[in-house]
Amino acid sequence: MKIDNVKTKIMEVSRNPNIVGDMDFGGSQPEAVSTFKYPGSTITSHNRIQEEVRLRVVAGTRCSWALDNTLRSRILSSLTIKQIYTAIIRPVVLYGWETWALPKQ
Repeated sequence: MKIDNVKTKIMEVSRNPNIVGDMDFGGSQPEAVSTFKYPGSTITSHNRIQEEVRLRVVAGTRCSWALDNTLRSRILSSLTIKQIYTAIIRPVVLYGWETWALPKQ
């Protein structure tokens, strides 16, 4: 396997800083980043989920505004509106929640 140092990014998540500095990448060091998007969730080197949760809530709000006329329709029953929420809005808000690291309290 060949690593492309131009496209490759490194994010170090460790209690011991500079472990990546000890690794050999064939002469050149890839760019170090503190956050990146993976496949749609923002991952940070400090395992902070506040920004990701905020972005998910914003996405859910946008989705509900897009469906505002549908959700306010008097033709639909409350059960149908609940099904729309469960099928469309909630997955937008909870996308990637499996990867969120919860802080120890």
